[in-house]
Amino acid sequence: MLSTQKGSVTTPGVGPTRKLIKLAESQHDWAISTLNNAIQVIELISNAVSLPIVKGVMLSVGEILGIVKNTFVNHGDFQALAEQCQMIGLVIWHATSETPEYQFDSTIRCALEDLKSSVDDIRDAVKAKAERNLRSRAFHVRVNQETIVRWKNELNCFLILFNTELDITINLKFDKLLAEFQESRISATSNSQTDDVQKPDVLPFQLRVFVRRDDLVRSITQSLLEHHHIAIIGPGGIGKSSIARALLNNEAIVSKFQDRRFFVWFDNMDTTPMNLVTFLDRVATALGFSTSINAHNLITRVLSTSETLLVLDNAETFLDAAVDSGQIADAIDGLGARPNVAILLTTRTTVLPPNLDWVRLQVPVLEESAAEVG
Repeated sequence: MLSTQKGSVTTPGVGPTRKLIKLAESQHDWAISTLNNAIQVIELISNAVSLPIVKGVMLSVGEILGIVKNTFVNHGDFQALAEQCQMIGLVIWHATSETPEYQFDSTIRCALEDLKSSVDDIRDAVKAKAERNLRSRAFHVRVNQETIVRWKNELNCFLILFNTELDITINLKFDKLLAEFQESRISATSNSQTDDVQKPDVLPFQLRVFVRRDDLVRSITQSLLEHHHIAIIGPGGIGKSSIARALLNNEAIVSKFQDRRFFVWFDNMDTTPMNLVTFLDRVATALGFSTSINAHNLITRVLSTSETLLVLDNAETFLDAAVDSGQIADAIDGLGARPNVAILLTTRTTVLPPNLDWVRLQVPVLEESAAEVG
């Protein structure tokens, strides 16, 4: 019989020094990931535009971000500047993407040339700062906050002048512009049948021999259809993954979710390197995206369209992650809060994302000869 559990197990604490170290490592990883994403956004915008002067602006902006990433150590202080660099690229894309190159008049060309000259000045200042420190053999180059803020504000002023010269008003915020660019890119990719956006991962097949678990699958299926979020809990080797695979192919589940059934693999992964970025990358890949740019927004947009079942297999890998476990739990809470999204976890741990109404189903033990690996 299937048993339900309530409550959770508190994870053991760690010393304050180790917590601070883990926090610093997590913040550093997140800052590097943000810079990498910003660089990739600029590269994608450069590939999406055709006018050489626009590509020139993107090259200069990319150089700024590259120097920041590869030379300076206080990456976390550059988050606003990185966003401003992306904003320049997105605004230029927004202003020029609908106009063929042969229709660009002298006004827009002049505005782009002025913007490029201004961005080049910032790039040269950033490069000079890096070179001065390298000549002095300062291997840990740090830029003070005042300088970073000045660079960021100057870039913002240049962008305002660009908008003024073209007499355009863009009220969209950064996140909306980025989402608009990503949507345009996905649409263009779909039309041109390129490989940047792929088909979702192939669903795992149902085992041909599935011993003494049919009643269990039917019971879990009913619970999922009635209660939305299910955690299949049990030790390794008890058959959790096999149950999830059978459930994915259950007639009632197929009828309800159709092709909106996604299986995200987390098996054979160490919890040590797991973080929020890695988690989101795995989910995005399962949904069919080969790029991790703004992965959370991409995932959210895909899961918002219709009834969706998201299976997260071997969830202890990220629920017990050494870093970002809280942020990962928050991300799952956010995805599961959507009324059209059902989440199924298979996990060895009883600690679950706290803000969803989980039904916890404990898998009973079978004799060894009948158990499937989970």
